[in-house]
Amino acid sequence: MIDHLWTILCSRCIIEADTNSISLIEVLENVTVSAGGQPRFFEANWTLVTHWRRQGESLPNRGRARVELIAPNGDSVGPIPVEYEIDLSNTERMRALVHIPFLPDCGNGLYRFRISLEAEGSPTWRDVFNYPIGITFQSPAVADG
Repeated sequence: MIDHLWTILCSRCIIEADTNSISLIEVLENVTVSAGGQPRFFEANWTLVTHWRRQGESLPNRGRARVELIAPNGDSVGPIPVEYEIDLSNTERMRALVHIPFLPDCGNGLYRFRISLEAEGSPTWRDVFNYPIGITFQSPAVADG
């Protein structure tokens, strides 16, 4: 079985080549962005880092993860969902980095990155985590002034 350990949204991350240690820079909880123009998207350039672990050291496991952005009104919105493989066949832990270049402007409020897991051999997705982020959109005149 696969366990979700944690998920963090940050402006960037640095992975040390020698130790494989990760530094998360500017962890995001609430942001204010300049909005305006069509289409109504804003440049994010964020990284969503998710850490997975297999239960039991001798139990290799595989699965798939899905990341969706849920708008304040409850709708799933693009440019994601993103899906990726989780392979814990030869290692006990795994980190996955999802780059988020831009996001839609669906109004001010609490957005959520919903993390779901589909374990190998299971036909269903199971929600394992919701990462909340408050987003406030300001017109460029207000943001600059």
